[in-house]
Amino acid sequence: MALLRGGSIHIRKLIPLAAACALLALPATASGAEYVVDRLDGQFFEGACIGDPNDCSLPDAIVKANGNPESTIVFDVAGTIALENELPSLQQPVTIDATTAPGWEGAPVVAIDGSEISNDFEGTVGIADGAGESMIEGLAIGGFSYGVVLVGERTQLCANHIGADMTGEGAFPNEIGIEVAVGGDESKIGMGCPGAFGNLISGNSKYGILDEADGTLIASNLIGTDGSGSGALSNGTPSTPGAGVRLGFASGGPYVGEGFEATGGPGNTIAFNEGPGIFAANAATRASIFANSIHSNVGLGIEYGEGEPAPAPSLGSAEGLSGSSTVSGTLAGEPGKSYLVDFYANEVCDPSGSGEGRTYIGTEGVAVGGGPAGFEATGLDPLPAGQSVITATASPEDSSTSTSVFSACLGATFPPPAPPVIPPLSSGTPPPVNGKSVAVEPVAGSGPIFVRVPGSKRFRRLRKGEAIPVGSIVNSRRGKVRLTSVDANGVTQTGVFFGGVFQVAQRKGNGLVVLRLRGHFLRSCRSGKARRSGADSSRRKRRKARRLWGSGKGKFRTKGNYGAASVRGTVWLTEDRCKGTLFKVRKGTVDVRDFVKKKTIAVRAPRGYFVKRRPR
Repeated sequence: MALLRGGSIHIRKLIPLAAACALLALPATASGAEYVVDRLDGQFFEGACIGDPNDCSLPDAIVKANGNPESTIVFDVAGTIALENELPSLQQPVTIDATTAPGWEGAPVVAIDGSEISNDFEGTVGIADGAGESMIEGLAIGGFSYGVVLVGERTQLCANHIGADMTGEGAFPNEIGIEVAVGGDESKIGMGCPGAFGNLISGNSKYGILDEADGTLIASNLIGTDGSGSGALSNGTPSTPGAGVRLGFASGGPYVGEGFEATGGPGNTIAFNEGPGIFAANAATRASIFANSIHSNVGLGIEYGEGEPAPAPSLGSAEGLSGSSTVSGTLAGEPGKSYLVDFYANEVCDPSGSGEGRTYIGTEGVAVGGGPAGFEATGLDPLPAGQSVITATASPEDSSTSTSVFSACLGATFPPPAPPVIPPLSSGTPPPVNGKSVAVEPVAGSGPIFVRVPGSKRFRRLRKGEAIPVGSIVNSRRGKVRLTSVDANGVTQTGVFFGGVFQVAQRKGNGLVVLRLRGHFLRSCRSGKARRSGADSSRRKRRKARRLWGSGKGKFRTKGNYGAASVRGTVWLTEDRCKGTLFKVRKGTVDVRDFVKKKTIAVRAPRGYFVKRRPR
């Protein structure tokens, strides 16, 4: 990838006069303080944020933090902050962490509403970071001309709803959700967020993201969808088409999609926007666009205003196999240059004939010689059910120009399925028996696994490989266990599970294996107002939940107290908490059954879903 470049810092005049005067009058203090917001009004009072209660509003806390570098703002209150004046701009690196607010379970419970602020000719701004290197997480931001404006370098945005309400189901629109202004270089929008909680950037009346800086990293976000990732909450309107992401004229290589060096991060879902999914004003932006799910936008998936991006691949054939896919074609790139060709599956072709890219299925490296280079990409992910239309993009490995638009569509063929191949178990491991036993073995290099079979009162250490009866309880807290089962036709399925205790269930004649979370759980759940400091905070951080990670393909279901997850081939977490059961998806898709609302929801990476128990 191209090296990221720095840039000059331009600070908008956003801080109100009274707050600015108070900031200049603040005495020098030690860095790294914590300010606790316990008022929902948007007023500033000099002398606030001290004592107990703190009597601290968000404007108060920002002014205090501006005089105290590397401070943190947390919340001891939840609800909507209705502003009459703009918030002070961040003038020091500050962490605003609204995930600390009572009731946060993966979605914002604190909203900032700018709809009552009087507009001037420049428009209103929700959160403005003029210093850079800040972290802003867990807020719902709406009612502004610009929801968030990043003017300083290397700010990170995580777990926010920008243009969407706190539920993620309705619009709370800004005109532009996020503006990464000139000077806001190397900012991270969703990239590398704790727990893979990216941002929901939807419902804005023009653009979800307007990027004018160098080296912006955009990943793990939902852009144009609702909070589930499957419904529409468009950016733009029919009269103002806008775009999900608009890339300006900076040339420092914005990065939109999966992974970036060591920072990691799944791709974005960019869908249902009234204009293009991604619009770049000029291909000279050197935009790298990888492994996103881009679909159902009114405009093209990727569109350029001017300039020439990398050439799109020309697809020749595509074959969908039971365990993988193969796509062949040619790429007429620049001689002597290497490219990465990404492949995508879709239900239907875009009316333009060039398509979008709903499901990323893999990448092939292609080196171009003296003429168009042929390629055959084998071992790609299998095509999802109903998605037999293939498209592709090409990106130069040196990021010397932008990723191509999507290629012309190609329909995949499906040869007759081969007989199922049953993978061998470790030497000496008894085979599983449908409805009676499953084969289990510790994963090499991981910690010990313990098992308690029906009728026994004690756990024993699992041997290298053995078959255990259905109904057994497996303890994988210290290691990883590979579980193999068989259906009524003798076809096996294998998954790896770790990080928890579970009981195995399978009915005779059924291929489904249910893994019920077991083990010690919280005997009592604290209620009332949580404090944010001292030993009480430490105990809160050490609070445990009952959880289980899984990775596999086949008919596996993990079951908690209030919900269950059925997998399609994925990496996922099931976690019982006091207030419900949390499901997180790191890769692929799971179908979550909500026992409380009695409905099933498809949850795609990198999102989560929390089943909240009913109050007693």
